[in-house]
Amino acid sequence: MTPILGYAQILLAKVQDPTISERLKKIEKNANDLANQLNLLKDYFKTDKITKIKDNLNSFIHRLKPYFADIEAKENIKIILELDDTVPDDFLSPGQIEALITNLVDNGAQAISMKGNPDGRLEIKTQSIKDGYKLVIRDTGIGIKEENLPRIWTPFYSDFP
Repeated sequence: MTPILGYAQILLAKVQDPTISERLKKIEKNANDLANQLNLLKDYFKTDKITKIKDNLNSFIHRLKPYFADIEAKENIKIILELDDTVPDDFLSPGQIEALITNLVDNGAQAISMKGNPDGRLEIKTQSIKDGYKLVIRDTGIGIKEENLPRIWTPFYSDFP
């Protein structure tokens, strides 16, 4: 991704045409987004020891707010955050947590879109519980067919076209 970003930035500095400049900015943004996603995947599928840092699940969610805003705008849905301030810090893997949340949000947004729900809502909730905390992500999409429920933890499984 580095060469694509580099060439886009070089061209941006030289181009005077606003239409071309706008397209180059889109290339730059998309290349940055893709590089971030590739880094998340790299962290997620790392076979060596996974690096964990002491952090708070709510902090990860707050850092993903720009991503949520982008999904809201693109998919015309509302993402509601209900974060429990008493959720304790934990040792978490940043890449895996971010990949988990963005994957569930993407799937939820796609399910809402497939339902054609004009009032689509996706809720992200954290809650302290007796032995720690939980994360709940709920959407108003089409739902999962009962026969597919046993397969939801299968890596790369999707019922979407």
